[in-house]
Amino acid sequence: MNVREITEEHLKRVGAEGLCCEGCGCWMPDLMPCGELSCECAPAVRIKCDDECERCEGSGCMVPMPENRGIVQRSRSHDGR
Repeated sequence: MNVREITEEHLKRVGAEGLCCEGCGCWMPDLMPCGELSCECAPAVRIKCDDECERCEGSGCMVPMPENRGIVQRSRSHDGR
């Protein structure tokens, strides 16, 4: 088992759709297309944006998953709150 497979297994277990960090986001099954896993990468979910969004151009932005008492919830804002 490699780092990508371990990471994907964990993301599925916590209900994440992919990873994100400042200015970067990827989703399964195409994890880590940049070729590296940064220590800043965090489990993330994709939120719907409008077609005018400069970050994702309407495909959906990846935002960190906040944790609340051990239960992962989907975020509705770009800053993860």
